[in-house]
Amino acid sequence: MSLNPTFRHLCPNCGKEITSDRLEKGLPCNKCLEAEIENNDPISIGEALKKKGNLYGYSWLYYLEKSYNDFKQFFKDKTGYYLSSAQKSWARRLLYPESFSIVAPTGVGKTTLLMVYTAFRAVNESDKKFLYLTPTENLVAQTAERLKSFINDGVAFYYSSMPKKIKEEMLAKIDKGDYKVLIITPGYLTKKYNKLKEFSPFGLIVVDDVDSLLRNSKNIDRVLILLGFSEESVETAYKLVTKKMDYGIALSNKKEEKIKQLEQEISDLQLNLLTNNNEEIKGQLIIASATGRPKGIKHLIFRELLGFEIGGELTI
Repeated sequence: MSLNPTFRHLCPNCGKEITSDRLEKGLPCNKCLEAEIENNDPISIGEALKKKGNLYGYSWLYYLEKSYNDFKQFFKDKTGYYLSSAQKSWARRLLYPESFSIVAPTGVGKTTLLMVYTAFRAVNESDKKFLYLTPTENLVAQTAERLKSFINDGVAFYYSSMPKKIKEEMLAKIDKGDYKVLIITPGYLTKKYNKLKEFSPFGLIVVDDVDSLLRNSKNIDRVLILLGFSEESVETAYKLVTKKMDYGIALSNKKEEKIKQLEQEISDLQLNLLTNNNEEIKGQLIIASATGRPKGIKHLIFRELLGFEIGGELTI
C-alpha cells in the first residue's frame, strides 16, 4: 500500500493543500486543475489554468517558460545557431530577470548571448532603455554592427574615430535619449554620465568585461545609479563593505569592544539599505568576465545591493 500524504500550503498555484503525487509530477492541486496534462510541462499546465481563469501563483513559472521558449527561437532566428548548454543555463537566469556575473573563458558564447538578450529585451519592452558597455572602441563598433542586425532600429553608439557625419548624428541621439540600446565604453560613460542619468533608470546594463569598468572605481557608482539606486544607497553599501572588512580584522584580533560596536554599525547600515532599496526602481545588471578576479574592494558593493559577487556566480 503506497502512501500519498497531503501537504499544506504547498500548491504552486493557490498555496493551499496538495498531495505528494501531484507535487512529484509538477502539477498544482486537483482543485486548481482536476485533469493531468500530457507531459506535465509548465506551458501546457499554465495554458490550462489560464483557460479556467485560475492562473495564480503558477503564473511566474508559466510566463518564465514562455519567455525562455521565445528567447530560444529569437536566438536561433538571429544567429542561426541553437543555444549551447552553458547558454541555456545563463539564459534562464537572464530571463528571471536576475542580476549576476558570468565568468567564462573567451569563446564559449557569453558575448553573443548577451547581445541577443539585449536585442530581445529591446524588441519586447518599448518603455525601457538599455546600456551596453564594451572595453574598447573597436568593440563598440563591432557590437553596434551585430546589434543592428538583430533589431531594425533604436541602436546608438559612440567611438572617437567615427566619420564626422555619423558622429554628429550619434551625439544628437545620445543627447536626446533617442535610442533603445546605447553602446559605449566605460571611458565614454565617465564623460557623458550626467546626460545618461537624465534617462535613467535603464532596464538593463550589460558590462562586457568588468576589468575595463574597474579601472575607474567611480564608474561602479555610476552604473548602479543609472540602474536605479540612489547615491545614498551606493554610499551606504560602500560603508557596509568597509565595516564588514573592519569586523573581520576585529574578530581576528579578538577585540571584543570593537566587535560589538561594528556589529551594531553593520546592523544599522543594513537596515538603512533595506529601507531605501524598497522605494527604488532597479534594472538588471549583467557583468561578464573572463577571469573572475577583480581588483580592489569597490566591486563588493554589488553583493550588498544586488546579491552577487564577480566570480561568485555561474562560473564554468
